[in-house]
Amino acid sequence: MRVATCLAAAAAALPADFPSVPMKGLDGPMRMPLYGIGTWQYNNTVAEQAVLDSFKLGYRHVDTATVYGNQVGVGKALAQLGLPREEYFVTTKIMGGFNASATKENLDNCLKELNLTYVDLLLI
Repeated sequence: MRVATCLAAAAAALPADFPSVPMKGLDGPMRMPLYGIGTWQYNNTVAEQAVLDSFKLGYRHVDTATVYGNQVGVGKALAQLGLPREEYFVTTKIMGGFNASATKENLDNCLKELNLTYVDLLLI
């Protein structure tokens, strides 16, 4: 409940239309919401609930990473939301220093754990 309470307090101060940052994507211009839920130090269960609670409050950006160990929980929450994929933004991270095939393998693992076909921002 503490996560939900914190999210509610934060969301109360946010404007109705969250501002976003224009970015250049692979397929052209895109916008990244400035406000999002971070999932660092959350296990799968807490991450799942935090994402559900934050998106109910209007958030449309979630940040996770392979090393957080909670991408399965984040993916479960995103699946439960019932939102079209283009209506939210997902950032994830993988470790650097890999060759191209290992990097692709790590990305594929992220997508599998998140149950998504793409992420919007991949940090290496």
